[in-house]
Amino acid sequence: MSELVEKFSVDKAIEKYMESGQGPNWESFGFYDEPYDPGVILTGSTSLPDNTPEAAWIGIQHWCSALSEIRRAVGNATWEVQVEDHQVYWDDSKQAYDPAK
Repeated sequence: MSELVEKFSVDKAIEKYMESGQGPNWESFGFYDEPYDPGVILTGSTSLPDNTPEAAWIGIQHWCSALSEIRRAVGNATWEVQVEDHQVYWDDSKQAYDPAK
């Protein structure tokens, strides 16, 4: 799992943005210490970048890719992914979250 965390980390992009103002204004994905419901094993959130017209879409695609890989690695679990109050759906044929649906 640590390989996936490293693969999808935006820490270097955050540093670049802080130093130069270039690129999306990312925020790291944070995992909550305590799940909010019994039976929930993982919860977390992030804010989407919003400093350019395409930044939020870049962020949605990035985090959907990350969560898709985590879901495939974790195996049999029930998942719920949302952006704001909008459900992001799992595409069984692609084995990935599809933010365009």
